[in-house]
Amino acid sequence: MTVSAVLRLLLALALPLWLAACVTVPPPAMPVAELQSFKLAGVEVQGTQVIQSWPAMEQAYLASGKADADTARRLPSENAQNFPAVEAQFQAALQQRFAADLEGQVGALLQGTRPVKAVVQIQVFDVPSSARGGLVDNTAKLKANIDLVDAKSGAVLVSYAGSMKTLTLGPSALTFVAGGFAAVAAQVMMASAVKDEPGAQLVATYVQDYRTSLVTR
Repeated sequence: MTVSAVLRLLLALALPLWLAACVTVPPPAMPVAELQSFKLAGVEVQGTQVIQSWPAMEQAYLASGKADADTARRLPSENAQNFPAVEAQFQAALQQRFAADLEGQVGALLQGTRPVKAVVQIQVFDVPSSARGGLVDNTAKLKANIDLVDAKSGAVLVSYAGSMKTLTLGPSALTFVAGGFAAVAAQVMMASAVKDEPGAQLVATYVQDYRTSLVTR
């Protein structure tokens, strides 16, 4: 085989690999200047059906007086996914918490005129209770994807897939109050208003990391 034939063969073998590499190279990051043209116009939280346990919000639901006797009896020892009304409580709490933190930490960065919405897709959110094995797993966890989407077209403009955030819980955080809900009602607040509640802490940390990712692009 001649030298030219060898070169042609090598080129033929290398070309598909080079083309594949070109396809998989990610697009350049959006310039900070373009990010600053955005205006945060809303927050939407999705995926709360993956949550199995969140003691503070379960207690808040029971303390509200909305639960029937069967739910009040079963909830402390069962998976919260068995109770649609509790999932609605989770949805409302996370919607309020993410909205407050994103507007407070990210909204100040987006002072432009193009309206965008932050769509938060929950991948993992778990705050164990002692009744559900908290003594074995005493680590609260949060992982979520956050997309900035055009508020008019719905097109995804910036995507963020953060790393898992964890928080080791102390004994008091693992306690689920099994009775006396009327007395507890005055003390139990929505997680969005309780800054030291584990779920709220995880959200605040996650949004802080998200803000850092935007300003260091």
